[in-house]
Amino acid sequence: APFLAIRKRFACNESRGIEISCIGRGELPVDNFGLWIHTFNGHFIRNLTGTRQANISTIVLSCSNDDEGDYLCQAWTRIKDIRQLNNVSNKVVIQGPPKVTEKYLKKVHGEYELSLQVYSASVPIKAEWYKGTDQIANSSIYTQTVAEVLTHRRMYGKVITAAGYSVKLAIKKTSADIKKTKIFSFRDKFTWTCD
Repeated sequence: APFLAIRKRFACNESRGIEISCIGRGELPVDNFGLWIHTFNGHFIRNLTGTRQANISTIVLSCSNDDEGDYLCQAWTRIKDIRQLNNVSNKVVIQGPPKVTEKYLKKVHGEYELSLQVYSASVPIKAEWYKGTDQIANSSIYTQTVAEVLTHRRMYGKVITAAGYSVKLAIKKTSADIKKTKIFSFRDKFTWTCD
C-alpha cells in the first residue's frame, strides 16, 4: 500500500480557511484516492471529494464550527490485481467564540432565569452577561453560573452530542423590574428583549 503523509493537527478560525493535503510517498504509486471521511467524536458527518494533483489529494475547509473533527484520507494501489489500501487521518480544531445551541427563559421559585446551552471548543468558558451595555457582576440580584454539560448541535445537517456548557443568569427581581431593564445579552451571541 502507498505510504501517506498528512499534517496531524490544524487549528483555525472562521476568518481564514485551510487546505489539508494528503501526500502519497514511497516506492508504490497511488492509483487512486478515495473520498475523504469527516467524523466528529466517532460519528460520521460527511464525505468530501479531494482535488487530485499527481500523488496529492487536497480538500479546502472554510473553518466554520461545522468543519471541526477528524478527516480521513484513503489511497490505494494495485499490485497483481490485489488492491492495497492505506489511510491516514488528522484533526481540525476550530478556535473562536462560543456558539449558542439552545436558549431558555423561565421563572423558577420567583426568580427569572436566562439559560443558554453553549458549545465552545476552547475551555474554560467565561460567562459575560450584560444589562444594556453594562457588564453584570454577581450580586444579591444577579447570579451567574457556568456548568459543563452535554450539548446537542448540528454539523452539516447531522445532530451530534458534544461537551459544552450551561450558562445561566438568575435574576431576583419582579416582572416589572425586568421589563424596565429591556435588554439582557450574552457576549453579543444572544439577546433577550422584554416586551
